[in-house]
Amino acid sequence: MARHSPSGRVASNFAHHAGADCATGFETAVHLAAKQLIADRKMLFLPEVVARAPGIGISGKDFGRERLVSPEGVRNLNDVCVEEDLGPIRPDLLVFIGRQKVLVEIAVTHFVDEVKLSCIQALGMPAVEFDLSELREMTFEALENALFTDAQTAKWVWHPEQELEKARLQALVDADLALERESRSTGETLPLFEEAEGDGAGRAELLRRRENAQREYLLHRSRKLEVPPRESGNRGLSASEQLRKTMALLGTDEVRLREVLPVPVTPTGAIAAAPLVWQAAVLSGLILRGPFGGAAELSSQTVRAWVQERFAVPGDEKAFGVAVWQYLDGLRERGLLHHQGRQRFVVAVSGWPSARAVVSDARQGGVVPLAWLQDWPPDHVAKRLAEVFGEMFGASERWKRLGGLLPDLRGQEPPEATVRYYASNGLDASQVRRFFLAAGFVRLAGM
Repeated sequence: MARHSPSGRVASNFAHHAGADCATGFETAVHLAAKQLIADRKMLFLPEVVARAPGIGISGKDFGRERLVSPEGVRNLNDVCVEEDLGPIRPDLLVFIGRQKVLVEIAVTHFVDEVKLSCIQALGMPAVEFDLSELREMTFEALENALFTDAQTAKWVWHPEQELEKARLQALVDADLALERESRSTGETLPLFEEAEGDGAGRAELLRRRENAQREYLLHRSRKLEVPPRESGNRGLSASEQLRKTMALLGTDEVRLREVLPVPVTPTGAIAAAPLVWQAAVLSGLILRGPFGGAAELSSQTVRAWVQERFAVPGDEKAFGVAVWQYLDGLRERGLLHHQGRQRFVVAVSGWPSARAVVSDARQGGVVPLAWLQDWPPDHVAKRLAEVFGEMFGASERWKRLGGLLPDLRGQEPPEATVRYYASNGLDASQVRRFFLAAGFVRLAGM
């Protein structure tokens, strides 16, 4: 337990109840005191967010790039939730910095493992971990220093903006490497884009080559990012174990899962697993998981490769391909995907709760009352989904404006009135309603 000395004559420190194991009692006291301090002070030190992209050319030149996404420093917190239930995980703290939600883990003996990391990535929220394992004898002042001033104890476990910037920088690095290779093969001397001078034809040609190299790299990288690393031992799990694992990642149960899945597929034996089992695994492990926190792109080829890594495919290749295509097209009909053409799709919901809400609303005819959610999606998710809806329904500029919806609208008008307002400005009311559900601005009353 935490023991504070109001007089200041004795240093405030940590103690444990009589009879408790010394190490365990002290660690528990530190863990609880850290959460208490953050909740009481409504402040927290956050380390810098830096994106780095390595790249050594064939000449030995270092083309690597680095960018500071966010500086380190103390942040004031709008709100703090202790051990909030987020479905698959229950973080030590969920803090709000403006509209941004950040997961906070206090590590004394137990650190974030791979399973918890995958759940954090699926939620799409940044997560920071404070390592207090070395602080065995400490006062409140030492704990305050660790939480509010010391960059050595805090590290980012995962940050979506860092991942986005890393991908952007890596595209630039790979474009420079491609230009260097082209220079070697043609005998030309091609400077880096930043080193090219003037606005003439040479610079325009260099820009064209760089854009082509960047586009090719981004396409290649997006396909790599769509397929998470193979999960060892997945094939050895029974059907019920696989389903339990999937439901834990989604934070749901079988009754709610069956509101969305399975999608009917004609070649039922193309995959050696029940349709609900493999379809739910794809939904949780690939479609609703990704570095962009929503609206990630994927192809039927990507899904087939992902399924083959995790399930036996005893049937012929054609039947397997048909089953996967029918599944993806079924998710499109349910409003969870948008078909971009050439067997490529983009995710049109921000997560599992939104997916369930979109499907349920369509089945009930869009008549169930809406209610604003307290926790809104990150800005980059709402804006990306607005772009997707612009692709689907046109009027992209109006959707972009809608994607920047301000939080104070929540308290001004009920959701239905806000839907009618945007419908009167050129958007279809049913589409706006679906966007609000898909992005996670609203929920169906009673859900």
